[in-house]
Amino acid sequence: MALPPLMGASAPPITALILGSRSIPDYSPRIATLLDDVPGSRIVAVDIEPDEACPAGWEFSPAFIGRPSTGRMFYHANAPICSSLYRPNWDCMNQYDDLSSLAVLCAERVNVISLDEFTQGKRPIHFIGADIQGAELEAFTSGPLTLADTLMIQAEAQVAPMYEGAPMWRDLDAGLDAMGFMLYRPIAYQAFPEVGLTTDYGDGSGRCMWGEFLYVRKDYAALGADALLRLAVLSHIHGQRHLATVCLERAAGRAVAEEYVRLVRPALATPEKGEKE
Repeated sequence: MALPPLMGASAPPITALILGSRSIPDYSPRIATLLDDVPGSRIVAVDIEPDEACPAGWEFSPAFIGRPSTGRMFYHANAPICSSLYRPNWDCMNQYDDLSSLAVLCAERVNVISLDEFTQGKRPIHFIGADIQGAELEAFTSGPLTLADTLMIQAEAQVAPMYEGAPMWRDLDAGLDAMGFMLYRPIAYQAFPEVGLTTDYGDGSGRCMWGEFLYVRKDYAALGADALLRLAVLSHIHGQRHLATVCLERAAGRAVAEEYVRLVRPALATPEKGEKE
């Protein structure tokens, strides 16, 4: 849903950082609308190499971000979006239908830098989207200065042990909780059926392998007006309209929040084509 003009005009610029920016066919991340929504905003994209499909206006930088180390192994997968600093766990994945996209084509030694080292000169970072195949938690742990200004995090995490030694969602959740973020809601998941007589009932059934989770600062209610306006925009972009309303009311007053509700409610009756909830 398009951002109401009253929000785009009043919100200060927002900087978003996308860890793992390689494009996914037939999918556009919600944050991609930010550059049109809020004047002066930036999207900084990070991956191991440029993506020809990277949206116009995104600022791309190649990097391996996580626990700082020299000469660490990186595993290039059959599907580039599945490449990881962690080796695939085939003891788990061989139990499920066709996860060949994770098959390792080759491995190389790479230098890994911390999140704070990467964002030096780019901070403050207000939003982080992380999809780096098991390395999300170590990236966050390596970025206390970065996370000090971050308002919202969208992170993928494994629910089944798909990568050897990689943190699970429960580890990510505990880690972000300790860093001052609360789980706002799960927003997506991917399931695969067990190998057997039939592996395609067409109903999406199977074991949940990984998911995407939305986190918000625990102390958001005590933030200043600019931070609340930024969080209101990010909440709207990610479909969290209740949170957007609360932030707007605290930042700009009840009248502005009521106008937001008036503008948004009619549009919800007819979802935009292709909108994913």
